[in-house]
Amino acid sequence: MHIDRFKDVQHACRFCLMCRHICTVGNHTFQEVDTPRAKGLLLQNIERGLQEIDPELGEVLYRCCLCGYCKQWCVSGFDVPELVKAARRDLIENGIVPKNIAEIKESLIKNDNPYGKKPGEIDPELREYAQCAQAKAGTVLFQGAAARYMQPDTAIAAIKVLQKANADVTVLEDEQDSGFLLNALGFYDEAQQKARALLERLAGLDAKQVVVLSSQDYYFFTNIVPTLELDTGGIEFIHISQKLAGLIRSGVLRPSKESEKTYTYHDGAYMARFASVMDEPRVVLESVVDKMAVMNWSRELAHSAGEGLTVTQPEISLGIAVTRLEEAKEKGADVIVVSCPECKESLKRATSVVKGVEVSDLSELLLANL
Repeated sequence: MHIDRFKDVQHACRFCLMCRHICTVGNHTFQEVDTPRAKGLLLQNIERGLQEIDPELGEVLYRCCLCGYCKQWCVSGFDVPELVKAARRDLIENGIVPKNIAEIKESLIKNDNPYGKKPGEIDPELREYAQCAQAKAGTVLFQGAAARYMQPDTAIAAIKVLQKANADVTVLEDEQDSGFLLNALGFYDEAQQKARALLERLAGLDAKQVVVLSSQDYYFFTNIVPTLELDTGGIEFIHISQKLAGLIRSGVLRPSKESEKTYTYHDGAYMARFASVMDEPRVVLESVVDKMAVMNWSRELAHSAGEGLTVTQPEISLGIAVTRLEEAKEKGADVIVVSCPECKESLKRATSVVKGVEVSDLSELLLANL
């Protein structure tokens, strides 16, 4: 079984309570079974033959948002998220796939998005930009499914900002899925196939650099793709916040400042903990706002906004996002800024519960001040 590769994690975590109090999902559900300790114990029982792989285990494993807070907090750095992903592979290979997970997989394979949307069912303005894009360019803006299908204003703003910077950039009209979510759900082979097809497509555009909007896709390209035995063709993958910070530092973009509202920044889990991209978004934000509030939990210790569960566990995701907005409101923020369309989608849903806090994407905020 794939979990056999993580016997050290199972053994270390099964009776340890060190990260129990910071578990994103455990703090929402208040169920012991949702904590990292419980997952270590359950999976070691399976590894020892004391428990069977069954649908109930599947329900538990797919409630983890893979945010990595447990690993960050752990003094020894035991990797529970990778253990959970390995266990999901074992579930799938044993023919146990929860119905909603199977439906998400089918949508990703057929439609290149997890939302049940048909290919090309995107915002008209975004489609027009894609249709008018040049065939080849040195830089490709990879939008990702969340931006294309749920938060198109994020992609449109990024395109407009890069145009103002006279960047040699293009976008894909019929953009393919990266493979991130398939990999996270345990569909290893399907994720590899998706990633390979996308890399071949990018190679055909003669792209030297890919600017990525989604923090999840950025993490996948930089951290996971190298483990899938795929050739990236020397393409440089950078996050949009890194691209924008570079343009500001070099003086290519000179935004004005907004001084009326108080802003705070949400560090997405994949950006801060897995990719260590924390300074660049703040460079951009500090160039356009005067008043900033700092969240109690930020940078690599920031809590998730529920972005890892938006499509798989929407009710849990909403509850986590509500907590994040409430924290921003307590700090006196009028606007919480993100640099990831998945985070924006999750937090925007929570504004129906928490009033008085707006959600803005970094590219949108910058565009408004150019």
